Amino acid sequence: MEFCTNSHTPNLYVSILDKILEDETVSGQNIEGSWRQIHSFILDQPSTSAGTVYCMTQVQCEKVATWLSQQEHTGALITTAHYHGGMISSDRSQVYKDFMTGKIRVVVATNAFGMGVDKADVGWIVHHTMPQSIEAYVQEIGRAGRVGEQANCVLLFSPKNLQNIKIVFQKNTENQESKRSKLKEMAKYCFNTKDCRHQMLLDHFGDQLKVSRGCKMCDVCATPTGLVLTEAQEKRGSGGKRPQRSSHSSLEPDQRKRR
Repeated sequence: MEFCTNSHTPNLYVSILDKILEDETVSGQNIEGSWRQIHSFILDQPSTSAGTVYCMTQVQCEKVATWLSQQEHTGALITTAHYHGGMISSDRSQVYKDFMTGKIRVVVATNAFGMGVDKADVGWIVHHTMPQSIEAYVQEIGRAGRVGEQANCVLLFSPKNLQNIKIVFQKNTENQESKRSKLKEMAKYCFNTKDCRHQMLLDHFGDQLKVSRGCKMCDVCATPTGLVLTEAQEKRGSGGKRPQRSSHSSLEPDQRKRR
């Protein structure tokens, strides 16, 4: 059963970015291009903010967490741990405790992580893989910006990943039709580059609230005028991301069409 909190979260900047699937070599290591995208995104967040990276599989969680824990932000390693249902209970509890107390800054998790997480300084959420339903997506991004502060939520999307998710569905015959319908709605949300993302979420849940076009809190509505790359972004490359404003608090990608 899926639960959904308030579908209107105007303090969340939501965006969909083209996911880099090709492998890359970074500092002698062969990694997925999407890992560098995640690292690049984290570098653009305040060094004091915490966040969660959601992955589809347990193996992905462990690999991404291991690599991120070896990367730096403002001269210090990014304290990172993985969390998934395959871990023993005591290990999961320790990761949860360390995250809540600030001992670790980033948790790379499956959807097993989140229930009961009410942490005030979660400033961002990354989806390494598209969630399997809009309900799950809204619930997961809703764990950022809990105290009303602006938070950034990015979803890395690739049509190829969508095919992989469908293959996983085929292995589980339970509630196939319902899951297929929810996945179709989530994919439609990702492919849509014309409508306000906040409005799409409201409409999905039957909310009568209307968001004015140009909300500037999603990649569709954000104006591309005046977009610049920060000096740090220019040095390391944009990580496959759309260009962004130099401010940490306003991530406004351009309108490059998704391939």
